Amino acid sequence: MAINDPYVEVQVVEPGDEIILEGASAETGAAELHEIMSSGQADLYRAFDLDDSGEMEEETSIDQFDTGFHKQDNALLVSETQSVGIKMVNTSETSSVMGGIGIEVDDGGDV
Repeated sequence: MAINDPYVEVQVVEPGDEIILEGASAETGAAELHEIMSSGQADLYRAFDLDDSGEMEEETSIDQFDTGFHKQDNALLVSETQSVGIKMVNTSETSSVMGGIGIEVDDGGDV
């Protein structure tokens, strides 16, 4: 994969568990998310690793939804090296399919 290639990260997430989309599975290490989805209820956060510890310890709530897609007007950058991601928490009482789709982008900051 390379810049402008499709980026897809989808997992089955158990109740109360989370998925963090941070671009690590992209060859470039970063992606622009164009759609964020869940088959169940989810809390959605913008997550940050401010001290470069490898853990997304800071977060800001950006949405809560029952099922379907998170709506946004612009792409959200997720980047392992720039320490920014999207955290999704399954608030359903059953397993949910959660994830994001977009394109791989340059991880050098010129996105």
